[in-house]
Amino acid sequence: MCAIFVEKERSVEVASEIEDSVDYIKYYIKLDTKTFTGIGFSGKFRSWETSREIVKKIHVPVFLAGGLSIENVCKAIETVNPCGVDATSSLDLHPETGEKDLAKVKRFIENVRGCERM
Repeated sequence: MCAIFVEKERSVEVASEIEDSVDYIKYYIKLDTKTFTGIGFSGKFRSWETSREIVKKIHVPVFLAGGLSIENVCKAIETVNPCGVDATSSLDLHPETGEKDLAKVKRFIENVRGCERM
């Protein structure tokens, strides 16, 4: 996986620049949120519109992460049209341990399966 910080229009250029380096069979690009300590696990998202531009422009699988929850995952999928989604912090039972709330995980999956795809 190659992770890209979705911040501004530069994200679209970065995705295009690395697209040829991503082996379509084995790898994908994950769009996530940049944090002060690195990437991901922030529970926040940036621009779904910029993420949608990346999905339209490049020809490798794109996973969407960053701030996805039970409540917003369908809107994210409908807006961005990624090949997959990744959620972590919104599904935690105990954030400090990373233990998952299995009821939330189940509802998240049900919502993903029920989304309208482009």
